[in-house]
Formats: sequence, C-alpha cells, structure tokens
Amino acid sequence: MHSNRKRKRLRNHFLLNLKKSAAKRKNHNRRSKLLNTLIF
Repeated sequence: MHSNRKRKRLRNHFLLNLKKSAAKRKNHNRRSKLLNTLIF
C-alpha cells in the first residue's frame, strides 16, 4: 500500500516534469522563430 502511493506520486511528478519540458520547448521554438525573423 505504501509503496503504491509512493509510485503514484512519482508518476505524477514525472508527468509534471514532462509538461514543464514540453512548455519550455514550445517557448524555445517560439523564441527561435522570432530570432530567425529578426535575423532575415
């Protein structure tokens, strides 16, 4: 029971990290597009 709860928390943490990294990647892509338009 205890280990199961711990596993669930770990999975939630992992999902949160995935969402954060996805958001970061999206922001990075937007920024790089802006930079490209400025450069060209």
